[in-house]
Amino acid sequence: MVCSSRDPDGFKMDPLSKVIGRNIHDLRISLGLSERGLSKRTGLDTELICAFEKGTSRPTPHQLIVLADSLSTIPGRLLTTSLN
Repeated sequence: MVCSSRDPDGFKMDPLSKVIGRNIHDLRISLGLSERGLSKRTGLDTELICAFEKGTSRPTPHQLIVLADSLSTIPGRLLTTSLN
């Protein structure tokens, strides 16, 4: 499954969800992981990973911790506007 980068029609994305999604996507790509690969590492559905990356869904605190661990980072890094 490849996550579409298009926003759903009429859906206004929450700015924080958008930041988290971009960071999840960028870190996943930098590690050479597919959405399915990240799904296997986290135990989260591929569709949910896709929704996080699109910014249409925001991870719970527990999911944020699991994602950060699977992406070899800390949860706070997923919340920042700059990964540098």
